[in-house]
Order: sequence, then structure tokens, then C-alpha cells
Amino acid sequence: MAMNTFSLALADLRSISLEARKQFPQVKEAAERAVMKLMSLESLPPDKFPEEVARTDDIVRPVFLVFESNNAKLMAVAIPLVQKLLLVNAVSQQNIGVLLKLMGGAVDSVSEQLQVKILQAITSLVSTNNALHGTLLAQGLEISFSLHARGAPPVRSTAAATLPMLISVLFERATTEYANTKAERGATVASDAVSVASDGDLSSFAPCARDSYLVFTDLCSLTSGEAPSFLLLNQLPMMFGLELMEQILSTHRVLFTENPRFLQLLPERVCPILMRYLSTIPTSYPVGIRLLRVISTFILRFAAVQVAETQVLLHRVLKMTEAEGCPDWVQVACVEMFRGFFSDSKLLCTLFENYDYQRDEGPKLCSNAIDFAARYLKHAVPAAIAAPGALADVTTSKFKCLEALSQTQPPQVKEAYHAFAGLLCVLGVANSLTDLARAPDSPYAPVVRQLANDTWPVLLSCMSLALEKIDEDSLSHHILKSFEGSVFSYGTLHLRTPRDAFLTVVCKQAVTGGAPPEFTVKSVGALKTLLNIAHCMGNVLEESWALVLRTIVQAHPLIAAADAKPQAELQSECMADFDVVKSAESSLWKVSVQLDINSLSHLLRQLVLLSQEASENNKMQELDAPPVVSDFCLVKLVETLMCNLHRADQIWDIVHAHFIAMSQHKSAAVRCFVVTSLFDIVLESLTKDYSKAPPADTEQVRSEAEEKMQVNFFEILEEMSRSQFADTRSKSLESLNRIIQSAGQYLRLAWPQVFVMLCTVSQQNDDTLVTSAFSSIHLISSDFLQQVPKECLAMYITAVGAYGSQTSVMNISLTSNDILWNVADFIAQQQPDGADTEEAHTLWLQLFFELKKLSRDERPDVRMSSLATLFKSLTIHGTKFSPRIWEMSITEVLLPLLSEVKQSWVAAGSQPNTTPRSSSPNSPPLLVHHSRDTNQKQWDLTLVQTLEGVVRVFKCVFEQIKHLDLFEKSMVQLLDTIQSTCERISKEVAESAAQMLGLCLTKFAGDGMRSLWNKGWDVLAFLARTYSQSPACSGSSCSMGSPLDLVVQIVSDLLRDTHPFMKEDDVRRLVDVIATAAAAPVETALRGEDGLTMLQCAALRVLERIAALEDRRATLIALAEALARIIYASLGLPSEKWGGEFEPPSAAFNSVPSLLPLAHKAVTHLLAICGKTPTLRLELLKPVAVCFGCAMTLKCTRPEVTLWRCALESFITLTNDGFALLAVSNSGDGATADTEGGVWGEVSRVVKCFLFPSAASPMSEGKLQEFEGYDISLVTAFAKQVAAHSKTDRVAADLWDILDEGAGAVATREQFAQCCYQLMFHLCTPGDAPAHLVAVYTPKAMDRCHAVLAGFAHDTQAASRARLVEVLCVLNELREWQTDPSACAPGRIASAPAGDCPQLAKLHLLAFYPLLCECVCTREDAVRQPLCELLRLTGELFLRW
Repeated sequence: MAMNTFSLALADLRSISLEARKQFPQVKEAAERAVMKLMSLESLPPDKFPEEVARTDDIVRPVFLVFESNNAKLMAVAIPLVQKLLLVNAVSQQNIGVLLKLMGGAVDSVSEQLQVKILQAITSLVSTNNALHGTLLAQGLEISFSLHARGAPPVRSTAAATLPMLISVLFERATTEYANTKAERGATVASDAVSVASDGDLSSFAPCARDSYLVFTDLCSLTSGEAPSFLLLNQLPMMFGLELMEQILSTHRVLFTENPRFLQLLPERVCPILMRYLSTIPTSYPVGIRLLRVISTFILRFAAVQVAETQVLLHRVLKMTEAEGCPDWVQVACVEMFRGFFSDSKLLCTLFENYDYQRDEGPKLCSNAIDFAARYLKHAVPAAIAAPGALADVTTSKFKCLEALSQTQPPQVKEAYHAFAGLLCVLGVANSLTDLARAPDSPYAPVVRQLANDTWPVLLSCMSLALEKIDEDSLSHHILKSFEGSVFSYGTLHLRTPRDAFLTVVCKQAVTGGAPPEFTVKSVGALKTLLNIAHCMGNVLEESWALVLRTIVQAHPLIAAADAKPQAELQSECMADFDVVKSAESSLWKVSVQLDINSLSHLLRQLVLLSQEASENNKMQELDAPPVVSDFCLVKLVETLMCNLHRADQIWDIVHAHFIAMSQHKSAAVRCFVVTSLFDIVLESLTKDYSKAPPADTEQVRSEAEEKMQVNFFEILEEMSRSQFADTRSKSLESLNRIIQSAGQYLRLAWPQVFVMLCTVSQQNDDTLVTSAFSSIHLISSDFLQQVPKECLAMYITAVGAYGSQTSVMNISLTSNDILWNVADFIAQQQPDGADTEEAHTLWLQLFFELKKLSRDERPDVRMSSLATLFKSLTIHGTKFSPRIWEMSITEVLLPLLSEVKQSWVAAGSQPNTTPRSSSPNSPPLLVHHSRDTNQKQWDLTLVQTLEGVVRVFKCVFEQIKHLDLFEKSMVQLLDTIQSTCERISKEVAESAAQMLGLCLTKFAGDGMRSLWNKGWDVLAFLARTYSQSPACSGSSCSMGSPLDLVVQIVSDLLRDTHPFMKEDDVRRLVDVIATAAAAPVETALRGEDGLTMLQCAALRVLERIAALEDRRATLIALAEALARIIYASLGLPSEKWGGEFEPPSAAFNSVPSLLPLAHKAVTHLLAICGKTPTLRLELLKPVAVCFGCAMTLKCTRPEVTLWRCALESFITLTNDGFALLAVSNSGDGATADTEGGVWGEVSRVVKCFLFPSAASPMSEGKLQEFEGYDISLVTAFAKQVAAHSKTDRVAADLWDILDEGAGAVATREQFAQCCYQLMFHLCTPGDAPAHLVAVYTPKAMDRCHAVLAGFAHDTQAASRARLVEVLCVLNELREWQTDPSACAPGRIASAPAGDCPQLAKLHLLAFYPLLCECVCTREDAVRQPLCELLRLTGELFLRW
């Protein structure tokens, strides 16, 4: 900047040199020296250049010479040069004084252009030279004021614009200077200023402050017509003085308020001027208008510090406006002035506080001013609206009376402008109140509240009048904005009455219109204002929400109707606002989220109230209407709730009852809407996005929200599920399912309500509802079990059990069991192995109780499914159970379940058999298999399943539970139950009981559980006895065999698995069970090639295994006894015959055909057992012989069977070996005849019974002849045994009796009789038989022969064949018989020659010679030859003797 000024100054100096070269050589020389001087300073730094220029006079000397020359051309160049130098402070203070003096002297003589240039130079000097003070400053200002006073109009105008700027520069420097001084010296500035003020000494003033102080003082003096003390002026136009005073007061308030000396100028110098002029009504418009402007500025800027002065001024202004004859322009200017006061909220508050607040007496200037404005407005409105379009013109014009300073005469104020000015004044009060109300906690809050309370009636009357009467759009808009602010201010200040009053005006205006109602520009604007109030000021409405909502409800149909119209039909002025209104109305409910809880509560209460009124007034749609909800308030209530779900816990009580009531509405569409809305609310609350919250607060926010809303939400949903309307119930259940599906992971505290709701539905006999509700149950099981709190899991189990028990839909009951299994699996996954927590205990107990309850359901399929689930849960997850859980499971679940199922089973047996029906009461009977076609059969299957399950559980977890204190007691109870189930015979139950018992016994093997082992065997024996006595249980009609088959299989398995642990008593019991089972009559066609059933084959295999494994005497004896029992059973004889005496079968003898093949095998095995050891054979000889003898009796009753043949062979074998051992043992032990006779006697009776059937069981002649070979073999064997081993006469006598009776049976059994004769003679033959037998039998044989021959000889008739056979047999035997001579002819032996000893064996013929001779006369040719032979032999004996 300095170097640029250097170039310009150099150019100006050269121009001066050039212009003065002819007329003014001195000027030319000075200019040239100045040029040279400047050029010599060219090398200086830019910041040093002005300083160096100011030090020399060579630069400004040409200027001095120019002013002395008074040449216009040179001055035209020199003055700009001075201005350039002054701009960069390149002139010293001394030279400045010279320049000012020269310019002051040249002012009057120069042209207008040069005068303007001088003003410009002065302006540059004052504005740039901060060091210009005192006299120099006064000189510069004097030049400017003189030009303003005496210059031409263009110069005066320039001076009028320049002087305010120069004055402003002075005061700005003073303000800056004061601020800097205050910062440096602190609080001492104020005290110094006060001291200055007291003594009038300005020496301590800072330069700029002193200059400003003196200038302002002189301005006040000059304006009031007094002489100045600083400015060298004679006078100053009053208008210009007032303008300068206004400017200073307006722009430099800080200097006057903070500097006490300046502040003192206001009451001392300013106010007197204002008071003097206000004493009368101004007649001069230019002076009056400027005076009012100064008063306005004074009050606007200094009312707070000049309270008394402001009061006086305000009072005089009001008095002036009320005076008669006050010009219109004065009133308009005052109204404009008041508008400025009222539009400044702080000033308005200050005025009210100073002159009205808490003042009961005296004038209230602020209120009076407002009243004046109100009266003015009311007076002006009628005239304003009388001229159409006048207000619009005024509104668009920029006219303002206080600003019309250029006019010398009062302006013509239009009537419309009066109304316009008054309206703006009143609206200024309202708008200021709005601003003041925005700081309700400020110290001025009480003042503001009283101000609002005192002024609202006036404001309301004026504003409502203006809103009603004025149709100009922009003014209506401003009025409505003020109404909007007033509602806010009064609402914020808790002045309910004025708030509602202002709001009512807006509401009325919003819905006014013609007939029919329609929107106007003003009504649309009012509605827009109302919606804006609702949007932005909802927190201050409180109860006034009723007004707002009622208006919106009334306007909603109009909005909808207008929206449906073509845009061309709407007023163009309405279009922009209408779109805003429509958008605001639709978005109002979303911004409710910004309301505080109190305001939101009021909003919701009013929505509920309006919705109730709509329902009561039948404004809802009818039943046959389309499914659209017309209740605007209900819809918006839901929308509001959706937006405020984060506060649902605080507002839910407001809408709870209304939701319930509307869910019972007569309109199905309304009910559907309510339930759907509730679903949306719940879903939104659960899935609300909390991701925008800080990460650390996300879960906390969610948790708090859930705790406060979930329970309430689901309680109302639960109530809806109990609605009297089916569609509501169905919709609520559907909503519940969708909630769980979409947000089940967020449910926490609401689970109890969910389960209660679902349980309640399960009790309703409605297939649709049950199915809908069960879908939620199933959904929880499949996807949300992890989210169900553990404390609620028991409730879920109860709910699932409830659906298992319902009878509406069978598939649901069955699926419930699957769900319970899923729950069991889930509980097990969550429970550590062996954990004994109260939580696990409760859950397992609840689960098992539900399954136990379902296990007694009347529907077989449900029972079976529940039992399967229960036992699967126990077996699979039982390894994780603690001892306490197992005790609970056994004592409270398993054993009671077994007992209850058994009771139901027994009860079913006592009821009439009915065909199972479907789950639906109205459905026809189900088609079921004949094995399940009665209730009893179904319960049989249930009991079987229960038994199998209980035992399977015990088997799987045996190692866990065997140490429990209650284990033995529980097992005993189980065994008793198994036993008691056999009291009523059922094939399936029997099979199950047997199978389960085997599993138990397998686990009981060993020394540690002897009592249970014994108990189990007792039960098994009982089962075997029971089943063996029932044809229903002993048959084998099914592929799995009879229960007895299972018993045998159990025994077989026990033998295989537990034989090492078995004692003799155990084996004896095992054999007894096998015998009992095997001896049971089995009626079946399923037999093997050997005629045995599967049961019999299995029993025999077990016996064979026992025989192979055992070598203990007692065990083998027991085995033999078991086999004998089988044989006896096949014969229809009691098993007690073992060890008894042989008795021939009686007439009641009746064999069991189904057991005969088994008895055949038993005979063989029994014989094998007897052959194991000699001792055993001796011990078993008698009972086994008796047993075989009983079997041999079948020859008479059932000759076609092979049992008696096998028994005969075995009997012969047994006795052959047995009597040999017996003979040996007797010879060694010295046994008596009685001991030996006991065995021989039983054998003799057996042989006699077999050979000679009794009359009770006669045989035909043909059969007797057919079986002669068996008779011959037996009698032959017995005879040999007696001959070989018997030593007693009784046995010999028995044998003789048998042979004698057999010899007499020749008529029916020739060969047998011949055999008997042969045996007789054989046993009488020395050498072939023992001597004692020969001695005993020879006489008897001879007597027998004598009797036969005598009978033949004396028979006069033709001999029968039997007689002939018998005679021939006797004759032949006599011929071959070699007797003992001493036995048959003892007297002849001594006289017999020695050489004839071989013939002595035939001496018996001599005894028969007479009879032989008698027989010679027989006519039977067959007899003659043997008879002749015997006679010949007899003759030879005679010849030899």
C-alpha cells in the first residue's frame, strides 16, 4: 500500500511541477525537490516509507505553496496528494495543523468539486490518523460542519454522509480504547471515571474518550441551541443534531452503559432535550419524527439503566398519543416505536418488570402501551378491511413512518397501514412472549409469567379479531404463527386457560368453512398451524390435546376428500399448504416420540377417549361393511404406540383397557385390526433395533425395555385369546405364533404369559384353535427351547402336557409326546452329568409327571406314545441323573405309574368291552385289528408296555440305582406287580411279565442281592404255575410263542448267564420252573418232526444243559424229579407221585396227548440221568421205575403212542442195571429182604400191571396179541432179573404169580403164555436158575402142569385152541424139562442106579404118567404125537428103574 501511494504521490508531484512551471516557479522547484526526495526514499522498506516522508517538509511544501497560490488547477492536484499522504500517515502532526488551517481558509473560495475533495481529505485524516486529537480534530470537524452548513447541496449531502461516519469513528476508537484500558487497569477504571465525573476534570480521560465526550457534549449543546465548548461552531441544524445523537446512542451503547461519565450524559444532556420537545405535540414533521426516533433509540438501548428517565419518556409518549388533536403520523410513529419495544423480548420484560411487575397502584406503563396498541388495532381493522386489497398493498410496501426522514411534510398514511402497524405491534408482544418462554428457568420467569397472564386477554381479542377479519394471506400467516407461539408460551408457562383459549381459536379457524365444509387458504393455514403446534409443542399441550385431536379428527375427512379431488379443483393458494398439511397429519404420530411422558400420556388418553366416543356413537363400520377400520383415532392410537414402544411400560396402562374393549367390538374388521395391531406392537417392541445405542448399553437398554413391556403386552394378548368371538381368539393365537416365529429369541419375561395362554386354549374343545395354538408349542420346541428361561421351562412342559391331554385332535396329542422327548433331550444337554440342582430336579419331575399323566390317557395311541417317551427319556438320559433324581423318578413316577396302569387295566377288565373310537366324539368307530378291538386288549398292551419300560429302565441304569436306599423296596414292589398281573390272565401281559422278570433276575444274580434273587424266583415259579394252568397263556398261536415259552427262555438265559452264581437250591428252583412250564398242556399245531412244541424243545434243551453242567447229587435228583413230573403230567397224574408207590391207573386215568412226545423224550433223559453214577442209579431206581411203570400203562389207554414202548425199554434197562447194583450193594451191606423187597415189589407191581391190564382199562384181544412181543420182553427181562439178583421169597412169589397168570392167558396171548410156560420151566431147571427158585418153582410148576393135563383129560368136549395150545406147550416143556430129582421125586433118588443119573432129570414124568395115560383117548391129532413121545420117555424111565 505504501509503495503504491509512493507511485501515485510521485505522479501528483510531477503533475504539480508540470502545471506550475510557467506561472509558479517556486511551486515548480518545490515540487521537483519533493520528487527528488521521494525518489531518494524509494529504496526504503514499505513500512519505513511513511515515517521517513513525515520527517521531511519537502514533500508537503509544494502543497503549502499551492494553497497560497490559490490556483484551482494546482489545488485540484494538491488536495488528492494530501489525501494520499494522509491515508498512509505520511504527514507530521505539525504539518497536519498547517494543512487544516490552509484547507479551512480555502473552503469558501474553492469550487464545489474541491470542497468535496477537502471533505474526502478530512475524512481520510480523521479515519486513518489515530493520533489526531484535541484542536486538530476539532479543526477537521469544524471544516466538515462548515461545509455541511454553507456548502452547495451536493457538498452538504456529502458532508451529511461524512460527518456521521467521522463521529462513529471517534466513538468506536473511544470504545476500543476504554475496553483496552479496562483490561489493563481492571476495576480502577470505573472509580477514575466517577472521580472525573465529580470534579469535571477531563485530564484523566484517555484521548479518544475525551474527544468523544467533548464532541457528544457539544452536539447536545448545539442541538438545544447552546454554545459549544469544543467544536468551533456557531450553530447546528436541530434535525442534523438529532440524527447524530440517534446514531451515537444507537451504535455505541456499550460506551455509554459501561463508562459512568458517558452514562451521566444521558440524564444531563440527552433527556432534557427530549423532555423539552415532548412537552407539546410536535408540529414539525422532520423534527418530530427524528425526536421520536431518538426516544425510541433511548428506550431501546438504555431502558435498563435509565429507569426513571425511560418511565418519564414512555409516559409522555403515551400521553401525547392520547391527547386530542394528535396527528395520525405521530400515532403511527408511536405505534411503530412500540412495535420496536414489544418485538424486543428483553426490553419488553424489562419494561414490564420496571413499571408493571408486582405493582398494585400507579400506572402500568407497559400494559398501557400494549392496550394502546390493541385499541389502535381494533379501531383500524374495520376501516382496513373495507378497502379490498389495501392490506395486501401495505404488506408488500416498504413504507415505515419512522423511517420517512427525507420528507419535510407528514406522509399520507393509509387506513390499512394503521391496521398493519397495530397488528405488527400486537404480534410483537406475542412473539416476544414466545421468546421469553423459551427460557422457563431464567431469573425473569416470574416476570414473564405475570406479563403473559396480564396481557393474554388483550392479545387474544386482538389476534382473534385480526385472524377472523383479515384475509390477506401473508398477514394471516403471521397471525397464525403468533398464535402458534402463544400456545407454546402459555403452555410452557403452565397458563392453561390462555393456552386453551388461543388453541381454541386456531382449532375453530381450521375447520370453518362453507356448507358443505371445504378448505380455504386461511383454514388450511390454521390447520397447518395446528399441526405444527402438535408437532413441535406437544409437550406443552397436556389436556389441550383434546382440542387438537378433535380438530384433526374433524379435518381428516376433509383432508381425505380434498386429496381425492383433482388438483385443478383446489384453490391454487391452498395447494402448497395442503400438501404440507397432509404430510404433517400423516407424520404427526411419528413425532410423538419427541413428547415427554406426561404429554404422551395426555395424547394417548385423548385418543382413547375419542375412539371410545366414536364407538359409542356408532361411527364404526357395521358388521356387513368391508373389512376396513374407519376409527381414525384407533388407527392413530396404534401408530402412536408403535412410535413409543421404548416407553411402553409408562403408557400401557392408558390403552390396555381400550384394547380389550375394542377386541370385543361388534365389527369383525375392528377386532381383526386390534389383534393385528397388537401383534405389530409386540413384534416391533421385541425386534426394535438397538444397534444405534452404545455397545455397552445395548443389552441394558433391551433388558430394561423388555422388563417393562413384555409382560403387559402378552397379558392383553392372553385376554384376547379368551374373547367371546372366535375370530379374535383365532387371530390372537395366530399372532402369538408369528411373534414367537419372528422374535422368540427376544422373549424373556413374557414366557409365563405365553404358556398360560397356550394352556388355556388347550382346554377349549375347538379343533381350529387347538391346532393354531399347538403350532406355537411345536415352534418353541423346534427353534426356541434355548431361549426359554430355565425357570419357565416347567411351565412349557405343563403346556405341552395339556396339549397331550386334549381330545380334540389326536395328532396333536401324539406330537406332544415327541415334543416332550425334545424337552427331555434339551434338559439333558443343559445338565452336567450327575448334577443335583434344584432346577434339574424340578424340570425332570415335571416332565415325568406329565408323561405319567398322559400314560393313563383313555386313548391307546396316546398312552403308548407317552410310555415310549417316558421310558426313552429315562433310559437314554438316566446316566446324567443324580441319586436324588433317581429316587424321585422311581418313587414318584415309575412305581406309581405301574400301579396306576395296573389299576386302569383291572378296571378295563371289569367293564364291557367297547370298540375304540376316534378322538373326535362325532367320528365313527375306528377300524382296528381284532387283537386291539376292545378296551381290555388295549389296556393289556398298555400294561405290557409299562412293564417292559420299567424293567428296561432298571436294566439300563441298574449300576446307578442299585446303591439307593429304596432300591430293594422298589424292586420288591416291581416283582409283586409282575406277579399280580398274572391274576387276570392275558396272553400279552403274561408274555411281558415273564420277559420282564427274566431281566430282573439277570440283574439280581450274585450274593449281594440274595433276597431279591429269591423273590424273583418265587415270582417266576408263580408265573410258570399260573401260565401252565391257563390255555390262553400256554398256547403258541403267535409267532413269538406263549408266555411259557418266554418263561423257558428266561430260565435258559439265566442258566447261561448266572449258572456260576447258582446254588443247589437255585438250580432246583430252576428245574422246578422248567418242569412246570414243560408240563403245561400246549394245544398247538406247530410241532416238530418228533412231535414236540417249541416250548417242549426249549424246556428239554434247558434240562439237557443242566444235566451237562451239573454233577451235584441234589441237583441231578431234582432234575430227575422234574423229568418225572413231565412224564406224570403227560399221563394226567399228579406230580406228587414222585417217590410214591406204584398204583395201577384208575378209571379216571386220562393222559395229555400234547405232552406225550415230551414225556417220550423225558423218559430217555431220565434214564440218562439215572446212569450218571451208580449211587444215583440206586437212589433213583425205585421212583424212576415207578414213573416208567406209570408211562407203561399207556399201553392199555393209548396203545398207539410210543411213550409206553420207550418207557418199557427204559424200564427194562433201568431195572437190569439197577437190580445188579442193588444186588451188589445188598451183598456188601447185608441188606434185608424187606429193603430189597421195597424196590422189587414196586417193579413187580409195574410188571404185573403192564402184563395184565385191569378191568378199568381193558384191551381188545387183537391189541393184546399185537403187543405180545413187548409183554414177552418185559416178563422175560423181569424173570431174568429175579433169577439173577433176587434172593427173597416174596419176589419169587411175585414172579411166579406173574408167570402163572401169564401162562393162563393162552386164550388171548398164545405166544406170551408159551413164554410164561417156558420161563416157568426155565426157572425150575437146575443150572438155569438159582437153587432157591428151583426149589420153590418146581412143585408149583408140576402142580400147574397137573392141572392143565387133568383138565384136558377130563374135558369131554372138543378142546378149544387155547386148550390145545396150552396142553401142547405143557407137553413140550415136560418133555424138555430137566428137573431136580429131589424136588419132584425125592423118594426115588436113593434107589436109582448110578449109571442112570442123566435120566434122573426126567423123573417128573413119572408123576404125570397117570394123567398122560388118561389123555391117550384124546381125539386131537396135534396132542397125540407129543403125548406119545412123553409116554415113550416115561416107559423108558420105567424100564430103567
